[in-house]
Amino acid sequence: MVFYIFLLIVLLLLIVAPLVLGTVYWTTLLYTLLLHIILAESWNIIGGFGGQVFLGTAAFFGWGAYTSAMLYYAGVPFAACILLAGFSAACLAFILTPTFKLRGVYFVVGSLFISEIMKTIVLTLPIFGGAAGIMLPVFRERVLFTYYSAFLLMLVVFLITLFITRSKIGIALRAIRDDQEAAEIFGINSTMFKLLALVITSLLCGMAGGIHAFYMIYVEPHSFFSISWNIIPVFTVLIGGTSTIMGPIIGTAIYTLLRELFIFVTGEIYLTVLGALLIVVMLIAPSGVYPAFTKAIHRVQKRIR
Repeated sequence: MVFYIFLLIVLLLLIVAPLVLGTVYWTTLLYTLLLHIILAESWNIIGGFGGQVFLGTAAFFGWGAYTSAMLYYAGVPFAACILLAGFSAACLAFILTPTFKLRGVYFVVGSLFISEIMKTIVLTLPIFGGAAGIMLPVFRERVLFTYYSAFLLMLVVFLITLFITRSKIGIALRAIRDDQEAAEIFGINSTMFKLLALVITSLLCGMAGGIHAFYMIYVEPHSFFSISWNIIPVFTVLIGGTSTIMGPIIGTAIYTLLRELFIFVTGEIYLTVLGALLIVVMLIAPSGVYPAFTKAIHRVQKRIR
């Protein structure tokens, strides 16, 4: 009960924060936090519950951004652009079904190059604007509009993740993660469930890319298909804890806040500091910060009793 009250308070603060703070910096910081939570929770479906180290989220993110931008120029309303951006990214996920035939490091490396392939396609075809990209029109209250869009999408991602954890989909994905061969022996279609997880992940990442396109106004391949969109979700989930709902949120909060601090204090070497942080967390709490925290709470409660 206390947890849900705390969660409600946090959500209310996120709703009123941009209006109360009134500065672009804090709104941008909170928007970045929401965007990273969306990507982390989305990746957690395929990577945490499904156990597939998929490093191609940038492909869905960038493809969703380009889809959204092109549809907006075609006269499609904003909300429809975001939904169709997710749908187009989900279609891309279906095309990637053969990648599940790869195992281990081959799957990881193969997925990493998907975003590079998509970037090359966008750069090559003139319809996407090539290296020049696509410039969207600036509209009034753009920052607040995209902020609340990201907030709503974060709630949707949270509810979807909550549903997966309590459904047969989550049970099947965890079984595949723990032992795929054993899961298949018990009648679980591993390819179908892994594809379902990838489609859900791609749908949500594509919608996030669509929102970010309107936030940035300028959509170009090198930033929207950047490898950082592959790495950040994995980093935050590992920090917070895989296969949990709160793990990616806590990991994202730690990453976003410490990144701001480290950039201010250490400048360009902040990535090295964050990498060292990940190593320390993996040594002290291999399952992540959130599972380690909950275990510590349970130990304290047992001692009190």
